[in-house]
Amino acid sequence: EHLVRRHPDLVVLAYGTNEGTDADEPIQAFEQQLRQVLGRLRRSAPHANCLLIGPTDHPQRVGKSNAYRLRRRTALIVDTQRKVAAQGGCGYLDLVPIMGGPLATVRLVGLGLAAKDYTHLTRRGYEALGDAITAALLRGYANWHASACARVQRGGGAGGAGKPVSATPAQR
Repeated sequence: EHLVRRHPDLVVLAYGTNEGTDADEPIQAFEQQLRQVLGRLRRSAPHANCLLIGPTDHPQRVGKSNAYRLRRRTALIVDTQRKVAAQGGCGYLDLVPIMGGPLATVRLVGLGLAAKDYTHLTRRGYEALGDAITAALLRGYANWHASACARVQRGGGAGGAGKPVSATPAQR
C-alpha cells in the first residue's frame, strides 16, 4: 500500500547475498519467490521502472583455513535474477564484477573495504560500492540516451522513451 501511494518512477530491489547461504533451498524456490516479489511490485507500481541489484561477492571459507572459494549458489542466484529481471521488464545490475570479480572480497578485506566476516563491507567499502553503482547506472543511461538520439536522427523515433535504463546490456 505504501508503494501504491508514492507512485514511484523507479523501484530498486537489492538482495541475494544472504540467500547465497541457503544451500538447502532449491534454486527453483528462490526463483518462484523472486517472481512473486516482482509480480507484487508490478501490481503495486505498474508504471514504475525497476532495477534488481544482485548479491555481493560472498566467498565461502574452506574449513578452518584462511582459504576461500567461490560460493556456487551465488552464481546460481545471479543467473536466476538476471533471467527473471529480463522476463519481468527490469534492469539488472550484477555486483560481483563491479566489486572486482569472484573472490574480490578476499582482496577487499586486506584493503579495509570489507569486514573480516567476508560478507559485509566497511563504511568505506559501501561508499565505494555506491559510487560504482552510480557510475554503472549513469553509463547505462548514457548508452540508452545515445541510442535513442541515434534512432531519432534516423527518423525512427525515440523508441523506448520512458523505459527503464538497464545497467547491463540486453536487459530490456
